[in-house]
Amino acid sequence: MESPTYSSSSISNALANKSKEAFGVDPSASFEVSDVQNHVAQLTYTVTASYDYRVVGAPVTNAMGGLFTPEMANTLVHNRGNELLLNAGNTFRERVLNALKAKPQLFKRGDKFTLYKDQSYFSSIERCHPCGGEGSVTCYKCNGRSTHLCEKCSGRLKENCTGCWGSGWATPNCLQCGSSGNYAGQVCPVCHGSGKPTIRCYTCHGDKVMPCQQCSGRGQQKCGNCHSGQVTCDTCYGARTLIYAYHVEIDVSTSVTYGWKDAPGWMSDVINNAVNSGPDDIFIVNKYATEVTDPYKIVGLGHVVGGEATVKHNGASGNCRFIGEKHHAVFLDGILSGAFKSALDGVAKAEDIKAVGKASKTQIAATLVKEVEYGTATAKSSSPVRKGIITADQAAAFLNGRAACKEFITNKSKHFSVAQVLRFTGKIFVPLFVFYFLLNMFALLTPDPSAIMPGHLGLSALSKEFEKVVEVFFYVPRYLWMSISEHYNPIPLLVYAVLGWIVARCFGPVLFPIAWKRTMNGVLALYGILLMSSFMALYPTAAYIFEISDLLDLWKRGRFAYALSLTVALSPQILSISLLIAVARYKTAGVHWSTRMFSKLSVQ
Repeated sequence: MESPTYSSSSISNALANKSKEAFGVDPSASFEVSDVQNHVAQLTYTVTASYDYRVVGAPVTNAMGGLFTPEMANTLVHNRGNELLLNAGNTFRERVLNALKAKPQLFKRGDKFTLYKDQSYFSSIERCHPCGGEGSVTCYKCNGRSTHLCEKCSGRLKENCTGCWGSGWATPNCLQCGSSGNYAGQVCPVCHGSGKPTIRCYTCHGDKVMPCQQCSGRGQQKCGNCHSGQVTCDTCYGARTLIYAYHVEIDVSTSVTYGWKDAPGWMSDVINNAVNSGPDDIFIVNKYATEVTDPYKIVGLGHVVGGEATVKHNGASGNCRFIGEKHHAVFLDGILSGAFKSALDGVAKAEDIKAVGKASKTQIAATLVKEVEYGTATAKSSSPVRKGIITADQAAAFLNGRAACKEFITNKSKHFSVAQVLRFTGKIFVPLFVFYFLLNMFALLTPDPSAIMPGHLGLSALSKEFEKVVEVFFYVPRYLWMSISEHYNPIPLLVYAVLGWIVARCFGPVLFPIAWKRTMNGVLALYGILLMSSFMALYPTAAYIFEISDLLDLWKRGRFAYALSLTVALSPQILSISLLIAVARYKTAGVHWSTRMFSKLSVQ
């Protein structure tokens, strides 16, 4: 009979560790343990073995065993396999038993593994297997086509011009003025003051690329690795025949069945569950083999220890149950649920979102949320309930409290709220301020001389300069249409598509959070261009068409402080248009608010 494993101190230590695991801190009170009962279930392990053989062959330098024809070698090696299996139970029983002793988990869970490698070999001279006796195989580089994608141009047919290194110009700067832009004290008549080169490359004529020299512009090049798509077999090195040696390897598949006795009902249920899903370390093997008449079965003996005791902690009292030498908790009878009461208090008021969020982040509460809300478990089947840490009623009360809080958030987000609108106003104001600040910086390059700075914006512009608002709204679309239809220049459209995409990325999630998630990039760019035109029209004083070259000019002129002061002066008007949008989109304000509130309830 095994000696008792459980004691008052061991159970107290196990519960203290469990408490720290559950709550993340050491328990605040001690565990009073009494009426300790030890149980030992006697186990019988029955390992059933089944055997099979595999033929393994490999090329060798010299014949191993006898040298036969391929047909005879095949017959002999299979005969050898059948011979080994004739009395496999007795022949390999000791090997299986040694494998079980070397790896005890095989005694607890069935497996399949190689048991024996036979030393009887049978050789034959055969056609090389990889090449089928051809002496060559398909080239891996060209896949047997004799040509492959050009390594230099990757099939693009062209490469950067070697005459101008891809610049398109014969020289790096203007030959007349040496890139200074001045000639004899005057603006250079050749480059018109730009200092840039004016003579196209003689090799590519300004195209920057030329036909690939390696493949002559075909995109494919002859494979230098093979001959007509074939390479020498690296197994037989072109010999076409090899000596192959064959032998048999024996595989064993084991299955394990359990039987037990002397276990109380609760312990039998736990052992039965552990047979299917662990933990394995509760099963202890005492004897690896007993006398049996069936050579294909190995019967071992073992045991499982269990214990139960009455425990008092933090005013709670109950019967706790454990199994295995490591004191796996089976049922804790609510002993550790005391601290969970604070989580229940936290979800008592659905409108107290902060308290519900704080309660949801405690260890047990977070486990419930992950397993029930985010997973597929029910309150009753959740691990805190199954382990007896809390009751099913407590789990249901907590989850119902969270559900009520979520419903409160959803309902409140659908109604007009001054606080939500004001917060949303600030959310709109920030990107609008940045937009008009950037607009002021660029518009300073070509200011309207008749404009009164900082000008009218938003409602003021609509009421005092409505015709100009409409005119400015069509500036960008008309400019892009003329660039395509009259000048056949798609560059401005591409530039504004990028600008529109950036504007949409900045304002889309703010103004249209639901539709934003379903919008594709192409639609996004068009939406951004229209949105940009609308915001520009609301500030007609700074009517402006963007050119890429303005980036360099802006850097040179650097009137950032003046642009910032103009934008600050516009702040009251920007704030008023932000407020107007927020009021009109009060439901969107509710969406942003609810998203922020739901994030408070999330758990890691």
